[in-house]
Amino acid sequence: MKKIGFLTVLIFVFAGLSLYAGGQPEVPRIPPVTSGTQYLSPNGDGVQDEATIDFSVTIYVKSKEGYIPEYGLEIRDPQGEIVEQVIEKEDKDIGWLRSLFTGYKEFNLERSMTWDGRDEDGQVFEDGTYELSIWVVGPTGNRQVRQLDDFVVDTRPPEAVIVEPEFLIFSPNGDGYQDELRIAHTRATREDQWTGEIRNLDGEVVKSFVWEDGTPGEAVWDGTTDEGEPAPEGEYRYVLSSTDRAGNSSGEIVLEGIELDRTTTPIDLVIEPRYFSPNGDGVQDEAVAYFDQAVKEGILQWSWWIRNEEGETVAAGEESGNVPEEMPIEGIDDSGEVLPEGRYEFFYQVRYRMGNRPEQSEQFFIDVTPPEVSVEVEHPIFAPGMDGRKSSTKVSFSADEEVLWRGSVVDEQGRVVLSVDEPMRRRQVVWDGRDARGELVDQGRYVLLAEFQDRAGNRTEITPPTVKVDTEPVEVQLALERRAFSPRRGGMTIRLESNQYAEVENWSLDIVSQDGDVVKSFEGRESLPEEVVWDGAGAPDGRYTAHVEALYKKGLSAEDGSDEFLLDATPPRVGVRVAPDPFARTNGSIEGEVFIAIDVEEENEITEWSLELVDENGEVLRSYSGGGNPSGDISWRPGKEEDEGELRGDEFELRLQVVDEGGNVTEYAERVPLDVFLVKQNGKLY
Repeated sequence: MKKIGFLTVLIFVFAGLSLYAGGQPEVPRIPPVTSGTQYLSPNGDGVQDEATIDFSVTIYVKSKEGYIPEYGLEIRDPQGEIVEQVIEKEDKDIGWLRSLFTGYKEFNLERSMTWDGRDEDGQVFEDGTYELSIWVVGPTGNRQVRQLDDFVVDTRPPEAVIVEPEFLIFSPNGDGYQDELRIAHTRATREDQWTGEIRNLDGEVVKSFVWEDGTPGEAVWDGTTDEGEPAPEGEYRYVLSSTDRAGNSSGEIVLEGIELDRTTTPIDLVIEPRYFSPNGDGVQDEAVAYFDQAVKEGILQWSWWIRNEEGETVAAGEESGNVPEEMPIEGIDDSGEVLPEGRYEFFYQVRYRMGNRPEQSEQFFIDVTPPEVSVEVEHPIFAPGMDGRKSSTKVSFSADEEVLWRGSVVDEQGRVVLSVDEPMRRRQVVWDGRDARGELVDQGRYVLLAEFQDRAGNRTEITPPTVKVDTEPVEVQLALERRAFSPRRGGMTIRLESNQYAEVENWSLDIVSQDGDVVKSFEGRESLPEEVVWDGAGAPDGRYTAHVEALYKKGLSAEDGSDEFLLDATPPRVGVRVAPDPFARTNGSIEGEVFIAIDVEEENEITEWSLELVDENGEVLRSYSGGGNPSGDISWRPGKEEDEGELRGDEFELRLQVVDEGGNVTEYAERVPLDVFLVKQNGKLY
């Protein structure tokens, strides 16, 4: 039988000794008790079924080894009633005769008393606190009593019930779902100590919980050991136990089936296409959400929801069991209405048995508006293979959103000479005038067909632009109307002779002096003029050339320079000297030679001159003309007699006109009082 405590009581019993055998012994004395309250549980389980009091007594008796005549234990219930007495008596170890000749001796004796918590009939006393006292009676009948600490009878074991947790499997990964196991208790008795233990299947304790002086609280296990290290994955059990002061044990109160799972469960989500147009045209009317999970076992539930740009949930759903591989997104809300255009976000979450709730999201866009597209052709006319500036043309387009396109080049007969079969993202394409075989196409006009589709499947067709392939060589030549001109008599006409006057990007014609300075420029666009007239305004006299350059829309160019021509704005200077009376008259006739001197000054050539003799009536009597410079003396001699009648008169007018290379004219007139028969100039008679 196990003893859980003892009370040592030192009782001093002094038997008085006299000077002779048989003196008076001392009265027994019991010192103060120093032990605490004793607990026992007389329930027959072998643990603290009884309480034993060990004590020692110092007593004076007549004996060889010592004895205690009487000692006992008295038990009172909480009401003060005596419920049990335990009395022990010991006999002398010497006879009466011998005792007459034996004196009292001092003995230190060890004794113990046991209380089994039962009455005389063997019935267990009720649980409660009982008062105990011990007494010792000396050899002369003197009695010493000492009150002991209380004895507590407690036959009720500690009790508690484990509350079934919300879940037994958990995953301490910090995702906010089943990161810790929480174990609560109910209907528990208050005890000095309760102990909770997380044990593995080998019975090893990995985590402990202790509650003092009360009922067990909540055990929260975060998946770590008592040393703070992560506990390994696996199955565990929770054991709650307590033993009270009376030795009553609750036994192991067990929660089975705990599972620690550290499995990572990533998931993936793909939405294809991310842009769609739920307009019922059969092109990208819906999108598809594709789901994938790295771990497909242990899935309890999965859910999805769609939020608009304001964060409002417009559609949602959830299902139990495994996740399907894909799900259509029809672009409608929970009420079946088509969602407005805009950006949305699709959320997808999987709930696992161990508590993991991985979540993924992907944006998608609803767009039912066709794209606005404009197309620009860099060179509507070009000359492939001609080594010009425009041997190819670039077709560019701009759109208000990202688009794909297909295109083709069609000739005037409707034949496709080149096509783009695959959707293109490029915003420009260069055509070098070659067909699908790489050969140059024929001259002519071609139509560029294109269809544009945005990311949501909305399509736009444009008015097809036209390009012209023109590989005909071009040439321009300059021709002068004359070799010289005077601004006084009109401008210089410069003819432009070309094999192509139309589809000119720009042209320019420069008038260049002998020093190389451009004194006048002409320019234009679209078409080449057939002639240009330069009026020579502001330019000094001199010799000039013209230079023309024409740049055609197809990228080819042509240029030419003219012959040299003269600008002469200054007329010749003319002087005539006539003697006051140059002729000697004899009876109305002229005798001898008479001279008229003509002086003409001109830097350039004299192209023609004329001399007229006019009478008083304004009638031209004689006229003379020639080429070259007329400067020199003119000799007059009498002519035939038949001419004399025509020259009758006293006054005549001599008129001289000189024209230079530029067309400038100088006229001179002077009245002469003579008869003129003959003009001789440079040995020639007129």
